[in-house]
Amino acid sequence: MWAYWGWADINLLALEQKVRGRGLGRQLMRAIENKAREEGCHRIRVETFGNELEFYQRMGYRIVGHLEDYPEGYSCYWMRKDL
Repeated sequence: MWAYWGWADINLLALEQKVRGRGLGRQLMRAIENKAREEGCHRIRVETFGNELEFYQRMGYRIVGHLEDYPEGYSCYWMRKDL
């Protein structure tokens, strides 16, 4: 996580498939959000390639932009959450 201009920017967050579904992702995101608040951030930006859209949406993130065929056949999404 990078913190600047009142934003937290999550560059890479990934869990292996074998540990998904145990609540670890939610715990990790809550910890990141708490750290962002400690750093004085009021918003978080995350980038995902679509597989995790529902996960982030359940966590309160919303899509603010997307780019199709990045890479070919996939879409890249930018999401944000106000803390």
